[in-house]
Amino acid sequence: ATMQLSAPLTATLAHNGKVVPISELAVGQVIAVRPGEECVVDGKVRSGGASVSAAAVTGEAEPVMKRIGCRVASGCVVLTGYMEVELTAPPAESMFSKMQDEVTQAQARRGQTQVLVDRIASVLLPAVLFLAVLNCVLGPLVTSSPWLPWLRRSLELLVLCCPCALVLAVPMPTACAMAAAAGRGVLIKCPDAIDSLARVEAVALDKTGTLTRG
Repeated sequence: ATMQLSAPLTATLAHNGKVVPISELAVGQVIAVRPGEECVVDGKVRSGGASVSAAAVTGEAEPVMKRIGCRVASGCVVLTGYMEVELTAPPAESMFSKMQDEVTQAQARRGQTQVLVDRIASVLLPAVLFLAVLNCVLGPLVTSSPWLPWLRRSLELLVLCCPCALVLAVPMPTACAMAAAAGRGVLIKCPDAIDSLARVEAVALDKTGTLTRG
């Protein structure tokens, strides 16, 4: 299923037309959803009826007709018609909020490649520091030469062997790829999935408009 990264932060109360922050809504309250607006809560249609697009939630391209008594998931967009939706769950527990949490958790996870790189860096960094100090201290003592050239060599060793590039080589591209995919409606739950894409030979898709528009 596809998803969006952001949603409206306010909703319109049905009984008085007042616009309130979503965080102030409670179960049992009724909001009005007009054409072009997104339903920001999970609930059921209390009055009215509308044709809605659930593509952001289910990936299904075909509009769905919602009538009185039908359940509506947060993230659905009203195409035509008007409906009033009664909250059946707190906004923080809505489907859209859960999907946002999944994106956040996915970006925080570390793949197997990242774990391996971190282990290597945890050993490499102390080893490089030890060699640099050893070179700076023992070099002048053993060769009876000025210490400044040896200090320069130690600094060069630190620059050349610093594992910063190694540590950042995996997480930064992975995070950018996951963020770019999420921005285009693709939720990658595990960083290892990105590594696995290099070995994919066939992809199975459902019959709906997953890769098409309209």
